[in-house]
Amino acid sequence: MSAARTAVRSSSAWPQLSRRWRKATLVAQIVGGGAWIGIDVIVAVLVLAGQLSDDVATRSLAQALATFVVWPMLTAGLVCLATGLVLGVGTKWGLLRYWWVAANSRSTWCCAR
Repeated sequence: MSAARTAVRSSSAWPQLSRRWRKATLVAQIVGGGAWIGIDVIVAVLVLAGQLSDDVATRSLAQALATFVVWPMLTAGLVCLATGLVLGVGTKWGLLRYWWVAANSRSTWCCAR
């Protein structure tokens, strides 16, 4: 590691994550992101089933399930946001060092609200 890189890393106001914590946080972010995408797909299927069905029972069941799914979807989104912020602060990527990290954090924030 060069002296300039060491100086940049040591002057960081936030402590760096250890390898074990970084991997655990990364796994939590991947699981949260997968859950978030999966829940979004389920909501899309429920909305389409409710819209395309002529049966009243199917429509009300799809609407009730779509209403129930909001909390798990919000939780998965907040897990992605929190773990992304922890990874951004605790790793060399930082929150604002690269534009795509900032864009990803911003898009997660907007979608999780």
